[in-house]
Amino acid sequence: MKKIVTMITALALVLGLAACGKNNPNPDSTSGTTPGESTTVSTEQTTDTNPPATDAADSPKALLEAIWNQYKEDDKFPAAGGDYDEANMVDGAPGNVGLDNADDVERLVGFPAASIGEIDAAASLFHMMNGNTFTCGAYRVKEGTDVDALAQSIRDAIQGRRWMCGFPDKIIVATVDNYIVSVFGLEDLVDNFRDTMVSVYPATSVVFDEPIE
Repeated sequence: MKKIVTMITALALVLGLAACGKNNPNPDSTSGTTPGESTTVSTEQTTDTNPPATDAADSPKALLEAIWNQYKEDDKFPAAGGDYDEANMVDGAPGNVGLDNADDVERLVGFPAASIGEIDAAASLFHMMNGNTFTCGAYRVKEGTDVDALAQSIRDAIQGRRWMCGFPDKIIVATVDNYIVSVFGLEDLVDNFRDTMVSVYPATSVVFDEPIE
């Protein structure tokens, strides 16, 4: 019971902070205008003496678990995953995100509600005390979806927020096979996630890697 209360409190903090980011009456989350240029980061890797499996995961949750499990203990932070559904709540690891309420998904991880029909599964990992410190969403894209266009929409939705309860440093949006992963938060945490993702999945393409504007 104590664990469930802790998880609900953590999710309330994350969604509360995200709600502050929705105070813009005219968010640019669906605008076709791209403020600034996106940056593509090279995915060349250094040799790993014990590399993890590099095949694409069978779910967004499994994808995030493979990345999180590759973290050094010193690099891990108080984390949780999932959503408000008790069945999805996970302490200290990624969890599934239900897609029934598109607005809740947008508030939690920044995925644009209008695009919810373009994915069939999602997962999250976020900082337990402050979602603006680190929030990650992973999405499995439906066949036939324009992945590049959806990645742009995710980037725009997150950049279009008004960060009135703490300001993340940066955002990345990356793709690997039929998955899109978005992360925003403090620079060192976001960069470490990006580098770990690329080491676990060398086919990763970092589509956006830029400061929060």
